[in-house]
Amino acid sequence: MTFYMPTRVYEEENCVAAHAAELAALGTKAMLVTGRRSAKVNGSQADVAAALDTQDIPYLVFDEIEENPSIETVMRPETSPSARAPTSSSASAAVRRWTRQKPSP
Repeated sequence: MTFYMPTRVYEEENCVAAHAAELAALGTKAMLVTGRRSAKVNGSQADVAAALDTQDIPYLVFDEIEENPSIETVMRPETSPSARAPTSSSASAAVRRWTRQKPSP
């Protein structure tokens, strides 16, 4: 199995919003995987969610990652009811579109 994980590092004011189109170019849906607290407190989750919203990219949030995550935690987002959709109406509509799509064969 091979994964392609491109990496770019930006250091500037509002860099997530400024590069939202680049995020959108990576795919058609997203899952924000974070710890329980820090991404909310430091604003990074809100920044990424806003950038995805501006690009009409549907996303889910899974915020149950503990330090040194167990295999059980890593596998849980696939079936977890705690993977939450965003609360804004436009983002909720995007998530509804996402969940209706059939997986690729």
